[in-house]
Amino acid sequence: MFSIGDLVTQKSFASTFLSDAIKESLNMGLVGIVLEIKTEVHPTSSTVFHNMVLIRWSSGQLEKLPEGYLEKVLDST
Repeated sequence: MFSIGDLVTQKSFASTFLSDAIKESLNMGLVGIVLEIKTEVHPTSSTVFHNMVLIRWSSGQLEKLPEGYLEKVLDST
């Protein structure tokens, strides 16, 4: 779904209930660039594979999130 170098942002589900301080601490509303994608196994009763994405946010922070929490920034030009 994502490639290294893609611009992404976090999906905004349930963000209307969060304060601005919490949104900022969770890097919500920021744009980030995909640096790395790794498939990780989460052992459960049925083995589940997740693509984990390493992002550098525009604030400079690095964060690793499951790709389901992210969406690509679309080019509107």
